[in-house]
Amino acid sequence: MKKNEQYLNVLIQLDKYVTVREWAIEIAKQYPSSETDDENEKNRIAKIINYLHTQLSTGKWSNMISIEDKSATPKKVKYISDTNLSNENTTNPSSSIKAVKKVNFELLMEELNHLFGNVALPKRKNYNIFENFGNAIGYKEFVAFEMAKRNQNVIEISNKLDYIEEIVKAFQNLDNRFKDWLLSIKDWESMFDNNPPEFDVNSETKEHYVFIANLPLQNFKEKINSLNKKQEDTIAKPENLVYLKIMADHLQEKLVKEYYIYKDGYFFFKQNGYFDPDEVIVSDAFTKDDYNTYHLEDKIKLSIDKFMSQKADNMRRTADIFFMYDYYKARKDDGYENFSTLDLKLELTKYHGIKIKRGNMASTFSYEKCRQRYEDFIGLEADFYDVEKTISEKIKLMDKFINDGLYKYIIFY
Repeated sequence: MKKNEQYLNVLIQLDKYVTVREWAIEIAKQYPSSETDDENEKNRIAKIINYLHTQLSTGKWSNMISIEDKSATPKKVKYISDTNLSNENTTNPSSSIKAVKKVNFELLMEELNHLFGNVALPKRKNYNIFENFGNAIGYKEFVAFEMAKRNQNVIEISNKLDYIEEIVKAFQNLDNRFKDWLLSIKDWESMFDNNPPEFDVNSETKEHYVFIANLPLQNFKEKINSLNKKQEDTIAKPENLVYLKIMADHLQEKLVKEYYIYKDGYFFFKQNGYFDPDEVIVSDAFTKDDYNTYHLEDKIKLSIDKFMSQKADNMRRTADIFFMYDYYKARKDDGYENFSTLDLKLELTKYHGIKIKRGNMASTFSYEKCRQRYEDFIGLEADFYDVEKTISEKIKLMDKFINDGLYKYIIFY
């Protein structure tokens, strides 16, 4: 059980309004420290109190915790379940507007004003590259590559190749041509007049290094470090580092034949220009017909069409869904995935603007404009950009394209 889950569990058990200090003392009792010294215990309780205050002030628990009277000192808090959310007074209206798209303008603005900007989390503005492609060629390959590089297996392979690259580039006395050769960097053939070096390696040795390349990342690094230690007193000649070449080649080939991508993208410069996946990906394991969409669900087919479309609205929504997925993953990593869809609803509304309805007319205004004209909009109906259920569905859809490999249909569409 994670720390925040432990702390909330204690508040659930208390089942009444308590001060933050009382809550912290109960946490210390239920989850005692190995330190028995009184002074250490006081310091620990003080740290817990600071942590609880931080979480409460950022609104991270706002849809689960009610504050009895926000003007009172000390504040008293209580855990609130989904069944009685509407009966509690909270400092954050998240509890009463959860999964609601249309609300009173003041309520919506209060929610957005309460949004805590975590600098470590993804920002929607950083995904505008998906919208700024215009009519340039290569958009579908770009979208597919951005999906593929988020695939968990692709991430692991890329991390291994990065580790090999770090090792190779650390050899100061090794000719740069050989560094590129070892790393299978594109266009290295021309550096050797299309006659690159070759070293005989028996099949048993090659199988051994391929086995190492396929190990989980941490085990892979340990094995690589062990092999490097044996080379410490050896001059960094290509023939002494051929094991790195075998592993790099295997991992690059795995990316191409299993995931249909290059580590650094589909389009790269060579003497004769750019080439696309149809020209560079060669595998006996599939044909383009294997990625005919006729057997896919209509919902998936429609999504493929939208991901490929370079219409402004579709490109904007593609940027949104990449942002949603990355934001959710970041929140999951820090243990706060329960808040991700609510936070995304607020982040997207703040970024895209707020639709204000006056009579039969509706117009969208930026968050800043809404702040400036706050008095004008009081009492009017306002819309969030999206709701939690839809956001959750989009994240699940994105996971299918990324980790179930549906991005391959975009490549060969």
